[in-house]
Amino acid sequence: MNKTIVVAAVAVLAVSGFASTVSVSFETSSDVNQFTGGWGSPSWIANPHGSGHVVQSQVNNNAPSYKYSPGGVDYLVGAGTTISVDCDAMLHGHAGLLLQQKSISEQYKAFLQFDIPSNTEYLTVGNFDQWGYTPGGHTGATKIPVGNFYPTPEQVASNYLWFGWYHMAAVVSTVNTNQYKVVVTVTDPSSNSYTATCIDSGTARYTYAAPVGLAAASGYYNLHSFDNFQIVPEPATMCLLALGGLAMVRRRQENQKGASRTSS
Repeated sequence: MNKTIVVAAVAVLAVSGFASTVSVSFETSSDVNQFTGGWGSPSWIANPHGSGHVVQSQVNNNAPSYKYSPGGVDYLVGAGTTISVDCDAMLHGHAGLLLQQKSISEQYKAFLQFDIPSNTEYLTVGNFDQWGYTPGGHTGATKIPVGNFYPTPEQVASNYLWFGWYHMAAVVSTVNTNQYKVVVTVTDPSSNSYTATCIDSGTARYTYAAPVGLAAASGYYNLHSFDNFQIVPEPATMCLLALGGLAMVRRRQENQKGASRTSS
């Protein structure tokens, strides 16, 4: 293959990947300003359970969500995109991802939650309002167990019992125009992975591009931390961009050859 074409293809792949992939490490104070919404603003703090910095959400008997809106403009995510984050897990609290937001009262979310008195960790995925309930017109949420915990009575009395960092990754897709689908995988601190799939075929489901970000909830006063937020586009999309650039270069070279033959 022509060397120029190869170089062009590599360049297009690199540019498309750089332009489309979002990574927020929260290592600078300005990172937190890219997230808006919820009750109050999330805070930029030193990592309470490790090195570096994280963003922290204050929750008090509500379910705030924070849209990723760099420069004040909502970042819209469509089908095939992977959204991921590292989130801490605390007793009496829920932490995870905002997957798509239609409005404050209709939001697809994925939560990691710790349930008392069953002593069970759950991964819950579905459409929720700002209070954590499923609004009308949407099918019920998917809820799967991801482990057990056995706190002491003293720990139960504390709202700040910490269970470690969990990695959550979600792939948003559409089954067809009548169903919304999301597949969420959670990896716990011991590297065990659990996957939950939620398909919403209710009359109010939506399958278009929408804002994404961070989500938290609690029936108590609680603090949740998040780190390493990332949005990765569907690989096929970047490949198509690269192939399009490759075809453009080849067409330009053919046009140049044709012009050269005509002039001679």
